[in-house]
Amino acid sequence: IAEPVAPDAPAATPGEAGTVIDGKVVETVITRANNALTVTAGSISATVAVKKANGEQLPLDANGNIQVSEDEEFFTTGSGFALGSIVEVWLMSNPIQLGTTSADSKGNVEGVFKVPSGVESGSHRLVFKGRNADDASVVVAIGISYTANNDGSNTVRVLIIVPIVLAALAALLLPAAVRTRRKKVKA
Repeated sequence: IAEPVAPDAPAATPGEAGTVIDGKVVETVITRANNALTVTAGSISATVAVKKANGEQLPLDANGNIQVSEDEEFFTTGSGFALGSIVEVWLMSNPIQLGTTSADSKGNVEGVFKVPSGVESGSHRLVFKGRNADDASVVVAIGISYTANNDGSNTVRVLIIVPIVLAALAALLLPAAVRTRRKKVKA
C-alpha cells in the first residue's frame, strides 16, 4: 500500500487561506460566522469549526482565527467537489494526513478529524486536497494556530508539587523539633 503524498499547499498564516485549482492560484474569500471559518474559491467551499471531544464547539480566537490543541477535533464541511471523489485532509507544517472523506452525490463532504498530539506549537495549515466538479485538482489551505496542551505543564507541576512536599516535610519534622526543644528546656 502506497503512503499518501502530501499536497503542495499554498502558504497561509492564521486568519489567511489560499487555494490552487488545476495548478493555478485563485482568489480565495474568507468569512466567519457561528464560530466557524468558511473559505470559498470558485465553486469550492470549505467550512471548519473546532470542537472538544465531548462535541462542544469552541469559539474562534479574539482575531476570528482557528485555534486548536491536541485532542480537539476539526469539524469540516465542504461543497463543489467531484461526485463520489475522495477529499484528503492534512495538518501541515510537518505533513500529517488526518484522514479522508468522500463527496456525496451532490459534491458535498463532511468529516470530523482529531487534532493529533505531538505537534509543535505555532502556525500550521489545515489542507483539503481533492477534485472539483470539473475534475480539476483542488488544494485549499487554511491557516490555524496550534497550542500543545503541555506548554508550561512542567512549571505548573513544580509549582504544585514543591509546596505540597514542603508542607509534608514540615508536618513530619516540626513535631519532632518541638519535642526535642521541650526536652532541652525541662533539663
